[in-house]
Amino acid sequence: MPRNNSAHSGSTASDSRATSPDAPNRTTEHEDVFFRRLSESRGAEATNGLHWSDLPMQFSLALKCAHIDHCLVGLHGVLEVLHASAAAREGGQPGLSGDLTDRLLYASRALAESGKESLYALQERIAATS
Repeated sequence: MPRNNSAHSGSTASDSRATSPDAPNRTTEHEDVFFRRLSESRGAEATNGLHWSDLPMQFSLALKCAHIDHCLVGLHGVLEVLHASAAAREGGQPGLSGDLTDRLLYASRALAESGKESLYALQERIAATS
């Protein structure tokens, strides 16, 4: 089944640029958001909006903390969806398909494993500097 990519379907910002006099400003705003988000990802942004790199630690350590943070919050989101689906099925309502449930379980295992590996590497690094 073909996937619908919202970036390539329907009306786009470039469609309105030719007809709207303020389109260059909107394009600049979109570019600003795009590059700001890229910059934030390089700055080890935490899921709560703070930046790990603003804390008194080396940048590589901030990146590890951000990775663990993202894994935990991502895992939490996946588990919430799986829990909601299970509750719906128990109540006799449709939940997620078996295939999607399996993929979300794989994703949750991968997030947990990646976060655990990063946490253990962080523990080793801290222990080595003590």
